[in-house]
Amino acid sequence: SAQRAGSASMPYLNGRVPQQQQQQQQQEAESAANSRKDKSLGVLCTSFMELYKDAPPNRDDNGAVVEIVEVAEHLGVKRRRIYDIINILESIDIVARVRKNTYRWHGTGDLPKFFAKLQRDAIDEQTRKANGTWVEDPDKPKTKGMATTCQKLLQIFLSTGKLDFTLAYAADIIMGPAAQAAEEAARAAAAAQAAARNPIPLPDPLAPPTLPDDPVSLPPMEVPAIADSDGTPAAATTTSNNGTTTTQKAMKTKVRRMYDIANVLQALGVLTKYNVGSTSQNNKPSLKWTFYLKPDEIAQYGASAQSTNII
Repeated sequence: SAQRAGSASMPYLNGRVPQQQQQQQQQEAESAANSRKDKSLGVLCTSFMELYKDAPPNRDDNGAVVEIVEVAEHLGVKRRRIYDIINILESIDIVARVRKNTYRWHGTGDLPKFFAKLQRDAIDEQTRKANGTWVEDPDKPKTKGMATTCQKLLQIFLSTGKLDFTLAYAADIIMGPAAQAAEEAARAAAAAQAAARNPIPLPDPLAPPTLPDDPVSLPPMEVPAIADSDGTPAAATTTSNNGTTTTQKAMKTKVRRMYDIANVLQALGVLTKYNVGSTSQNNKPSLKWTFYLKPDEIAQYGASAQSTNII
């Protein structure tokens, strides 16, 4: 029978959670003033994966089972936070749903095979769309929300061979130009907030003017970034009454979910974020592929695996 991992029994841990870690989790759960970073999905995903790092894969009802309620209690967080992680893990076949609040643990051992399948699907779709033969498979399992966004984000790396790109580039591909505009607007709003909080002091009218010995044109001043503690750009606002505010807020939510997905994928060692919180046009928030197999290597792996009927 499948083994359970929960508050009563966590057989896959190397011993119990250290007392210091338990106390820290309790303090985090009780403190309403915790920053978003402390409760980010990346940090929580690391703790979640630690629970199951030694768990046997369960593809035939003979391995580990994830019980959402028990795991949430064990980690001292709300159930919805565990579900945010589970939805992403399910989208890349690390877990599989059995019923409400219960999932089979598949583990990360087959990630290369799953990535190879994502890669083939993306390239096939691009090829068929290019020659006008693309037809949506009605029997293909449907994904939605964070799961769809996660798969599409990975497919940008896998199908283009790019090892890094900006978040705006990904938003444009996954959610359309409106999402990129929202991301850019959020960064502009962050820069404006920074400027408002740190205004340039006016010169003393009574002070004598001072000039450098060799006057030169000074470069534009870089405005420090103001962002949420997890690196998400601060929300953009508008005073328009024609519905723009609602659209921007909706897109801002979608972009934030991309950050959440990136946090989880970073915790899994698939990618990393850099220039987080930057408002510079030359150093935009970006994502970089860090999985131990590069996209071209996954292509070779996928071809080999397909030829031997592994996938």
